[in-house]
Formats: sequence, structure tokens, C-alpha cells
Amino acid sequence: MATDLVRFFGALAILVALAAFARQAARWTRQPAVLGELLLGVVLGPTLLGWAWPGGHDFLLGGANAPLLDGLAWIGLVLFMLVAGAEMEWHPKNGLAAIGVASGGLVLPATAGAFLALFAPDWFFDRAPTGPGILLVATIMTVTALPVLARILADLQLLDRPTAAVTMAAATIDDVAGWIALALAAAAGHPGLTGSLGGNLALVFGLLAAVLVLDHLLAARLRPFLPQEPAHLFVAVVVATFAAALLTHEAGLHAVVGPLAVGAVVSRHRGLRDVVAERFRGVAFILLLPMFFILTVGQADLRLVVTDTGLLALLVVLIAATTGKVVGCYAGARMAGLTHDQGLGAGILMNARGAVGLVVAKVGLDAGLLAPHGFALMVLVIVLTTLLAAPALAWHVRRVGVGAL
Repeated sequence: MATDLVRFFGALAILVALAAFARQAARWTRQPAVLGELLLGVVLGPTLLGWAWPGGHDFLLGGANAPLLDGLAWIGLVLFMLVAGAEMEWHPKNGLAAIGVASGGLVLPATAGAFLALFAPDWFFDRAPTGPGILLVATIMTVTALPVLARILADLQLLDRPTAAVTMAAATIDDVAGWIALALAAAAGHPGLTGSLGGNLALVFGLLAAVLVLDHLLAARLRPFLPQEPAHLFVAVVVATFAAALLTHEAGLHAVVGPLAVGAVVSRHRGLRDVVAERFRGVAFILLLPMFFILTVGQADLRLVVTDTGLLALLVVLIAATTGKVVGCYAGARMAGLTHDQGLGAGILMNARGAVGLVVAKVGLDAGLLAPHGFALMVLVIVLTTLLAAPALAWHVRRVGVGAL
């Protein structure tokens, strides 16, 4: 099918403008900008625009535009994972408290998710539950959107409070565990490069370990011989990022894992990390990543959830996700020595799943681990938990005061 450039550029201009408006509307209501883009995906998807104006939906997201927009979305996702890895604190401070909060935020939500996937499989799957499917649901329940968390803390002027440092470190730990679990779930059943899950994992993590060791041993010695121009560094990081995405995709671990690993290497070098943040953030976060959110959420037909069974499932999963995260993080915080108010604040913050949860759900849908109705259910849970985080924390701050956190 020949590409209609007029239609493509027209649709792209409309989508970029709508995404910018959605981000600003979210900020006006003191919500994270990403929530506006997620809700825009709901509006433009089959649930609303596709139902009310099929022609408008097809013009923006259908026909020959679909593969082109999908390509932009994938580039945005790969660059997002690179930036996430580069900006992640891989050696978090506040170790004991962060580990306590992170452990509680992993164990209880994951147990709740695995229990629901095992005993109510019809809510998530089209067939009998499998280990990878159960692991995927548990992973969605455990992840935390670190960028959303940081934005909420900044908006409420809490970044200098002890709870902020502990919670951001705990979110990093939970997300690293989540990405590892996602790689395992996506890789199961795929022969990949070596023909076995164990071989694929050994290959990828062996290469990553080798790169990290060489980086540690040789970086200082090789730095004088490496290109120092930002443009050259930019090209090198781009090539490494897409090569890593290709490697992990072919190994069956999904393309998002490779760029995250490249980001982990980049995070060790402040100058290189600054180049990545400066060069990638604009195009990735304003043009490309919104395409991923719009298209991914737009794949979720939320009408599949608007049934007696679907609404019951939404209520139960939402309660399990929220209670598991808040209670789990609170318990971990208290055992690590944090106060009641700090523990509750950490639990509220850690319940925002945002873009990270959406990436995990998208991988599950693409891998056939989630049924369409299960994907729609989890998208709603991700959006609602993200929506609740900011007002819930604001209420908590008004009740106890900033000094209590």
C-alpha cells in the first residue's frame, strides 16, 4: 500500500498537538503529564473515538498510517528505555529503608497478582494459566513508574524530604526486579538464539556482565582515545541502543531489555548521561513516546471490561493492586524504621504504575500472554492507580504536614 504523505503528516501533526494539550491539561489538574497521554489514548481508541466516529479514528490511527505510527512508537519505546536506564540510580542510597519498602512493594502485590491469575484466569487469559502469564500479571502489580513518582514529589515540593529519597530508591529496586521478571516471562517458550531459555539468559546477561567489567577496567584508559564530541557520542549510543534491542529481541527477551542495559552502562558516565538526557529527551518524550502511549492504550477496547464479570474483575484487581502496594510498602517501611506517616506516604507513591506498567502490559499482549480483555483490564488498573496517586498523597500531606514526611 502506497504511503499517503498528506494523510500521514496531517495525522501526525494532530496527534502531536493533542498529546501536548493532554500533557498540559494533566498539569493544570496537578497530575503527571504521562497520565494525560494515557487518557488521550483512551479517547482516541476504539472505546470512544472508534465508537463515536469510526472515520476519524481510521484517519488518525488506521489504514496506511498504522505501520508508520507503530514504527515511531517502537523507536520512542526503545529510547524511553535507554533514558530510563541512564537516569536510574543503580546503586541507591538509604539502603536499608529502600530495601524494606521495595521488598514489601514486591512481595505482597506479586502474591496478590499471582493468586488472582491462578484462581481467576478468565479475567486475564483466553486459555489455562501458564507460568509466564502468571508472572506477567504479578509483574504489572509490582512495578512503579519512577518518572511519575518524581513528578508528584516535585509538584508537592517534597523532593528534599527523607520519604522522597527512600521511595525513589525503592522504586528503582522494584523496577529492576520487574524488568528481570518481564524478560523471563517474554522469553519463556521462545527458542531465541540458543534454543533454550537458560542459554538465552546466559548469553544476554553474560554479554552485559562482560561489557560492565570492561567498562570498569578500561574506561579510564580508553577515554583519551574515544570521541569526545557530543555528536559522535550521540551516534555511538544510538547504534549501541538499537543493536542491543535487536540482540535481546532475537534472544526472546524482548527488545526493551537491551536498551535498558545500555542505559545502565551510560549511567556510569556523567558526561555521557548528560548527552543522552539532552539529545533524546526532546524528540523521544514529545514526539515518539506519546505515539507509544496513544497506540498502546488505543489497542485496549475498554468496552470488553464493561460487563458484570469485567467490572467485578476491575474492582477486585484494583483493590488488590492498591492494597497490596500500599500495605506492602508500609509494612516494609515500618520494619526498616520509618514512621507511620512516612510509611503510608511511601505506599501511596509506589502505587503509581504509569508508563512502566503500560510497557509490561504491552509486552504481555504482544507475546500472547494476555488476552485482549485481560489487556484492557490491566490498562484500566494502570491508569486508575496512576490517577489516584497524586491526589491521595496531597491529601496525606494536608493531613500530616510536610514535616512528617
